[in-house]
Amino acid sequence: MKLGSISYINVLPVTLGLERNQVGFDGELVRAEPSALNAMTRAGQLDATAVSSIEYLSCWQLYRVVQGVGLSAPAAVQSVKLFSTLPIHELPGRTVGVTKASATSRTLLQVLVPGLKVVDLEQPPRFSEEQPAVLLIGDQALTAPPAPYELDLGQAWKDTTGLPMVFAVWLCKRTLEEGPEKYLERSREWGAQNWDQVIEESMRRTGLDAATLESYFGGMRYRLGETELKSLNLFYKLAAEQGLVKLPASLNEEMAWSV
Repeated sequence: MKLGSISYINVLPVTLGLERNQVGFDGELVRAEPSALNAMTRAGQLDATAVSSIEYLSCWQLYRVVQGVGLSAPAAVQSVKLFSTLPIHELPGRTVGVTKASATSRTLLQVLVPGLKVVDLEQPPRFSEEQPAVLLIGDQALTAPPAPYELDLGQAWKDTTGLPMVFAVWLCKRTLEEGPEKYLERSREWGAQNWDQVIEESMRRTGLDAATLESYFGGMRYRLGETELKSLNLFYKLAAEQGLVKLPASLNEEMAWSV
């Protein structure tokens, strides 16, 4: 099995056991940014993978959602943030630099703050009179210096809908006889039982201190249940209403979940 894994620390509580060969997985683990995993998924190059949650709309005919495992935030997520030199309500109509690393965050920003002129973010991120705001995700958002105005997209989604925001899901090819469920669940359990190793590895990769990482991981959830699927459906529908994505004719039936 060729299994894709997001290269950010946000999934380490689920994937570190896999990375360290602690769960009996003898396939190939492919670590990459969400955008790269999205592209490989569209091309059918991965048997199973974590992807940006919005990406499922591009490949649902080939892949199914892995039940029970996901990446969501019940409120503030900390690693998906809009940094701005202007108040957020003044940004519609202005240019915002948005990372290309995650399609979900890009879409979510436009759902939450309609009317933005979204352009690809240059690196290193910078503010200008023409571009007063930037959207950062992952480890880059966690380590960015503060800005005069910030919008945590997880908190903004919670405030708007009352639901947790699902940032990533795991997918599996529909033709695969045995999916990755048992390996992901074992690795998640291993991470919980070896939490000190998750924190130590996260410190090594980001340079952040243990207290900051404990706070960050405390705001993440790694299970995909009825509430998360309800939120995901709503996200898809709101994005479709703004013309950001195209939905299948029958969302619940064709995507094989019921909420």
